[in-house]
Formats: sequence, structure tokens, C-alpha cells
Amino acid sequence: MNTPSIENIKIANISIPQDRARELNDNWVEALAGMIEQSGLINAISVIKTGEGYQLVSGHHRLAAFITLEREEIPARLSQATNANEARLEEVIENIGRNELNALDRAQHLFELDTAYKAMHPELNKGGDKQTNITDENRSAIFALRSEILEQVGLSRRSFFNAIAIWKGLSEASKANIQGTWLADHQAGLQQLASEKPAKQKQVCNLLFSTPPKATNVTDALTLLEVGRLPTHFEKKYQSINKALTSLKDEELDNVFGVHEAKIMDWLKRTNRV
Repeated sequence: MNTPSIENIKIANISIPQDRARELNDNWVEALAGMIEQSGLINAISVIKTGEGYQLVSGHHRLAAFITLEREEIPARLSQATNANEARLEEVIENIGRNELNALDRAQHLFELDTAYKAMHPELNKGGDKQTNITDENRSAIFALRSEILEQVGLSRRSFFNAIAIWKGLSEASKANIQGTWLADHQAGLQQLASEKPAKQKQVCNLLFSTPPKATNVTDALTLLEVGRLPTHFEKKYQSINKALTSLKDEELDNVFGVHEAKIMDWLKRTNRV
């Protein structure tokens, strides 16, 4: 397939769809404008031809940076997308591939990616459409499609579906509260919060983002809600060690006990267990 040529097109002729997968970050637009002014644009935006004008597919921040610089034209390539689903797929894959997303934005983009792929391939939906028989051959095709999108975004299957679960599990209010905070780029905290019901998510966010914060992580916020106080340093240390020991296999546990054999024997004697 031939690589689409890049040409300068008038910014005034480019329309921007309302349902972008990613909101504009003004700070990033300003930073990009500075880099573009000094070094030029490295990656062209992509557009679809629409009548006498164009519609943006990917490169919203780059386009905004050119507008900030008061440029009249911008380098662009004509996208190969033939419909809205293909355009959305191109947009989110490029955003993910550019590695500028925090954990929350990445979860949204992977959800959008999954949604667009399902729209293009109904057999990926649970049960497919009513007319599709899910045979062994179809299941193989579905697996191949899943593998294809995982390869395109460079993620493991587990990471892909964990991210989708985060976006689906968080309430709209929680997403709004989290954007722009440290939690937006804290994968474990997002997973933990997404597993809770919306009412508890709201309570956790209130504790985390109050002034001053009443808890500094999701685990502490949940503990505060359930127990009424934060765990002491000793309790946190005990919980961490206990969790680690519980997760060990027998041979791994033998190695740990072997290293600490003297302490274990002292404990057995002090507690009259031997």
C-alpha cells in the first residue's frame, strides 16, 4: 500500500469533530507550539476529505498549536479511513502510540478502540449479531482480531482489558473528579476505585481531593471509610508482610523461613511452642 503524501492545507478548511477521544490540554498545546516554532512539525496531522474541506482525524493538539502560532497552513496527510469507526480507530491508535497519555486517558482510549473495533466487527460482541454462528472457526477469527489490536497498541491482553475495566467501572462523576489529579496516572489506584460502586467512589474522591486531603491513596481512603481511622505504620507494615507471605508458594516460603530460621526458633521458644 502506498504511503499517503503529505501536503500543506489551509487550517481554515479543517473542521474538528465534537466527539474527540481526547480533550485538549492547554499546557501541552503551549509546549507543542514552542517545540514546533523551534524545530518544526515532526509528524503531520491526518484528515479526511469532506466536500470542499477536510475533517480532522488525528493531531488535535498539533493543529491547536499551529493555531496558537497563527499559522495559516499545516502539513497533513489524507487518511485512508472510509467511515467514522475507521477514523476513530486511527485517532485512538495514534494517541496511544505517541505515549502522551496518563493512565486514565489511556483507559478511555483503549475503551474507544475496543468500541470502534466491535462496531467494525460485530462478531467480537458477546454472541455477535443474531445472524452470526459462533463456530470454532469464528472464535479463531475473533482471537486473531483481538491479537491484532493488542499488537497495534503494544499491550498485553491483561493490560488491555484491565484498562477497559477501569473506564467502564468509573462513574462519570469520578472521571471528572480524577482528571488533572495525581490519581489520573495511578493505574493501581484507578483499578481499585473502579471496582467500587459509584456512591463509594464519590466518598473516596471527597477524601482524596479535600483541602487538605484526608487520605493520600485509595487504599487509605477505603480503610478510613470502613474502619473510621487510618492504619498505623506498624499495621501497614504487618499487612504488607502478611500479604507477601500469603502469596508465596511452598518452596518460596521454605526459602524465606530458612533465611530467618534463627528468629523463628527464638519465637517458638519464647512462646513455649517447642
